[in-house]
This record gives sequence, C-alpha cells and structure tokens, in this order.
Amino acid sequence: MKKYLSVKNICAIAIFTSLAAILYCVPGLQFNLPFIAPSFMSIHLDEIPILISGLTYGPFVGVSVLLLKTLIKLPMTSSMFAGELGDLMYSLALVLPVFIIYNKRHNFKGAIIGLSIGLVINLFFS
Repeated sequence: MKKYLSVKNICAIAIFTSLAAILYCVPGLQFNLPFIAPSFMSIHLDEIPILISGLTYGPFVGVSVLLLKTLIKLPMTSSMFAGELGDLMYSLALVLPVFIIYNKRHNFKGAIIGLSIGLVINLFFS
C-alpha cells in the first residue's frame, strides 16, 4: 500500500482529478452521439486525463482519478447518484481493460489493443 500512496502518485491523482473535473464541468466540451445512441448519451472529454493517468502511473492512479472525479461532480447533479453510478460503470468498462492490457504489454501496441478491447466492452456495456 505504501507503494501506491507515494507523494508522486498522490500529486498525480490530484492534478489529473482536477483536470478531469474541469473538463467535465465545462458545458461546451460534451458532445451528443449522433444517430447511433439515445439522446442522453454523450461523449465526455473528461476520460482523457483518466486514461493518461492510468497509462502513465498505473491502474490504481487511473481508477482513483475516476472515483474522485465522480465524487466531485456528485453535488452538481440532480440524479441522486443513479446517473453517476451509471457513468462510473460506463467509464470503468472503458478504462479497466486498457489499464490491465497495457500493464501486461507495456508498449504502443499494448495500448492500442487495450483501447480497442475497452471500446468493444464499453459498446456492449452501453
């Protein structure tokens, strides 16, 4: 546990969480999916810092950033945690396969394979 809660990881979690929260809160940075999805589904750019943190510092930091971003946006919504829980599961379905596969194959090919599998799992999850 001491390895995961080093000063470097705590600082990375703080920086990437604040960046993800800012990207989530800016209203112009969310795009609705055209034609293929229901109107309530949209693309959020707040998952980019989560992916970068998880690929750079490991799955613990990436999932921590995701959980903290969800806790930060919780008071700003009116869905009483139902929408946030769905968004959390939806995001975990995308980022966990990427982190796990990239940790096994630590190269560009591993990142692309992980992202492809994460997108397929994310598609089936939605």
